[in-house]
Amino acid sequence: MGRSKMAQANTYFLSNMSPQTNNLNSGPWLWLERAVRDYAKRYGQVYVMSGSIFSEPVPTVPVAGWASPPGITKSWSARTPNGSPVALALILSNQATRFRLLARTNGDNREGVQVSDRLLEAQLVSIREIERFTGLDLLPRLKHGR
Repeated sequence: MGRSKMAQANTYFLSNMSPQTNNLNSGPWLWLERAVRDYAKRYGQVYVMSGSIFSEPVPTVPVAGWASPPGITKSWSARTPNGSPVALALILSNQATRFRLLARTNGDNREGVQVSDRLLEAQLVSIREIERFTGLDLLPRLKHGR
């Protein structure tokens, strides 16, 4: 978001935020943000969508009283050099459980990177599954497949 002060400021709007547990934010979410940057370098332009999934009853953070979603989604889409669409989607738990991922460094710990990647791969879902949970049509111009 370093392209302009306005882009940086826009990241702090409450409409651009969702409360996350520290376990999610400092582990899987950080890992995903870095992965999306890698995809952007690979594909040139990547469209990223993140959101919250609520269920009843909605848990709250006791002190602030903010609604804390039990699930957080992240999906991205891009086009390959030949124009074919590619996409990836995940639903991650926002509960206070341990889901430890190793910090992604300069690749010197390849085994740790592979373990962390496998943990996230287990969270993969279809974009249509996220749409069913949220009631949104995230990629309206794509044909509805399975």
